[in-house]
Amino acid sequence: MQAAYNSEVSALKAQIQPHFLFNTLNSISASVPKEMEHTRELIAKLADTFRYSLQASEQEFILLQHELDFTKVTLDLEKERLKKD
Repeated sequence: MQAAYNSEVSALKAQIQPHFLFNTLNSISASVPKEMEHTRELIAKLADTFRYSLQASEQEFILLQHELDFTKVTLDLEKERLKKD
């Protein structure tokens, strides 16, 4: 009985944490001035990478196109990071 309860609590926590993450990223993006559209786009790309990682971890197989899209977004974020260094 306790094991089933612990499993259910773990599953609920796993759902809440991504929900919190995406809500927080949305709030951050909304607080960025409209003139800083590039920053908003970077936040959206970061959210996309997190979303993809969560979805991919739940699937046995991933479409190649989805992997390519994920790779492109990840490379875009890395280019931006390296540009700043």
